[in-house]
Amino acid sequence: MIVYVDLVFLVNMLISFTFLLLIKFLVNGKESVKVILFCSMLSVLLLFSFFLDKVFYTIFKIFGGFIVLSFTYLKTHVLEKMIRTVLYYSMQFCLVGLTNAFYVRGIVFIICLIILLLCFILYKYRKLVSKKNIFERKIKIVINENTYNINAYLDSGNLSTYRGKAIIYLDYKYIYLEKYLIKEKTSINTIDNEFEKEIYYLNEIIIDNKKYKDVYVSFANLNGFDCLLNVMMA
Repeated sequence: MIVYVDLVFLVNMLISFTFLLLIKFLVNGKESVKVILFCSMLSVLLLFSFFLDKVFYTIFKIFGGFIVLSFTYLKTHVLEKMIRTVLYYSMQFCLVGLTNAFYVRGIVFIICLIILLLCFILYKYRKLVSKKNIFERKIKIVINENTYNINAYLDSGNLSTYRGKAIIYLDYKYIYLEKYLIKEKTSINTIDNEFEKEIYYLNEIIIDNKKYKDVYVSFANLNGFDCLLNVMMA
């Protein structure tokens, strides 16, 4: 039997990356793509245990997923780690069953993984694709029974969440509202980096007569925009 080591590593890295990214989408995780890519490479490095003692190989084969997931989801709650671990191993189990049942191998297998990932991403952002003129919105922010009408823009790059709830951004000219809100501090991921930011709890905002409960707001210099909405509100 001829084994192409580079192909084995590439396939396994793609599998881990796909599963970790799908889990991030499923639970609205805050992990960056860079972290997921790094942990996918880590899962590939565990394959070197094949060249070690058989006992080590068996241990890494069984518990390798726990090792990878512990690095990927360092900042998550224990219960959430357990849920993500179950999802990860369930995906692995289903994958093995499907490949054996339909005898999917080689380049066909890689293509299937890529298609699966693209389909899931399209499903995640289907609202952005299916609607027109959704970027400019008029919203109402309700604070202590007072309503503030604000012109907003749907930011397709705003994926920030806190405890699974959307974070929206208000321009600094609305900073006076902070005295009415409960303040917390969290780490926010953007496309470029991650930084610590103060956020405030909003009981409710209204977009086109649709109410969104338990929303978090952060203040920033938006360069002409009054409010940037979250992609979850598409």
